[in-house]
This record gives sequence, structure tokens and C-alpha cells, in this order.
Amino acid sequence: MSDFVFPFSWRELPRAVEWLNEQKANGPAVTLDDFLAWWGQGIIELCYFWGDMGLVVPDRGDFMSFVDGYLYPACTDPTDIPMMMIKPYGTEEDYRPVKLPHGTPDAPYELAYDLTASGLVIPHAEMLKVWRLFNPLPDDIHTSCGTFAISAKPEHGNRESNARWRERVLLAAGYVKTFYPEECKNRFGRETVTAWADALRNHWHLFGDDHDIPGDRFAKDIIGDIFRLPAERKRAGKNAP
Repeated sequence: MSDFVFPFSWRELPRAVEWLNEQKANGPAVTLDDFLAWWGQGIIELCYFWGDMGLVVPDRGDFMSFVDGYLYPACTDPTDIPMMMIKPYGTEEDYRPVKLPHGTPDAPYELAYDLTASGLVIPHAEMLKVWRLFNPLPDDIHTSCGTFAISAKPEHGNRESNARWRERVLLAAGYVKTFYPEECKNRFGRETVTAWADALRNHWHLFGDDHDIPGDRFAKDIIGDIFRLPAERKRAGKNAP
């Protein structure tokens, strides 16, 4: 592979996959699923381009829910636009729920059908990370003036930011369970993840603003992880790879 020359600030993921394979001299072809795997492993971030909002990073759990059809729009009520947990790309902001881009009142989900893997885009900086998987930097460089070690860049702050958000939601869940235990039970008096998540969201004003209330699925995943072994957890306290 030659030097990295990716002439786009961002590109649709299918075209980025083609571009990378065009540059590779040997080895198996890279697939779109490979990019999704790198995203899931925290190596890169993938985005949607949402017009005036620019590049946004969807919460991967919410993204998979839409792709798998769990949260796919099923009605045409323009007042009932589904929400997805997203954050602006390239920032340290936490994920927050935002209504999906939508079209006209007659077709409110006109753009929601773009919420697929093929609709994702990859920014230039993330493509460089993929490039480095195949073209790692040397440990040192040799010049006429001597040999110089190359220091590794610090880990991207997104992982730390995501960890802080998970911790915040988990602590809030513990508080709600302690002080509002009856609200964590269903109508039969049995404690359930669903009732607990509802109680957490209902009391979120104690922990943050309405604009950053955790999504229903995210809250359920966090609470559910309390009852899972590390290898089985979805969000919090997972085993390191």
C-alpha cells in the first residue's frame, strides 16, 4: 500500500470499503462488516451525516436495534418520531437522545430508511486509523542525524467519555433502586429491568437535564448488566478484549 491519500473529509462506508480494497496490494478483501467490527471494538467511530447537525456518532446499541428491526419506524404519526442516542463527532460530549431526521408530515420517516449500515459514513481521521491497521508506524526513524523513537499517541478520549456516561447512568440506577424501590417493580410487585429503567428515566431530573436522559434501551442494557457475568455484559463492566 502506498502513502495514505484519502481525498475526502468523509465518505459513505460502502465507497470507503471499495477505496481501501483498491489500495491494498494483497491479503483478503476488507468488508463492510470488518468496519462494523472495528467500530464495535472501539478502534474507530462511524457516523451519520445529519444535515445541519453535521457528523453524528450513533450509540452502537441503538444503531444495531434499528438495523435489527427492533426500533424500526412502524407508524406514520409525525408527532411520534423515534429517537436515537447520538453525539456530535469529534467532541467529548455524552450521548443524548435526538429525534431521527424526518421528512414531511405526510412522510415523517422519509429519511429514517437511511439508518442502515450502508448509510453510515467514515470521517477522514477514522479512515486513517483503519489505514494504520495495515500500515503501522515504525517504532523509530533513522536519519543522518541519528535514530529517533516515535512516541505513541494517547488513546482517543471517546472511550473515557463513554465510560463516564455509563458510570453516571449506573450510579443513577443504584440511587433509584435504593430510594424508589417500589417503582422498580411491575404491577405484580416483581422487580423487573423494564420497571427499573422506567423509574430511572422518570427520576432523571435528579441527575441531569431532560435533553440528556438515557434512551430506554440503553437504560435497560445498563441495568441488565448488573445481573450478567462480565463476558455477557452489553454496556458496562465488560471484559477487556
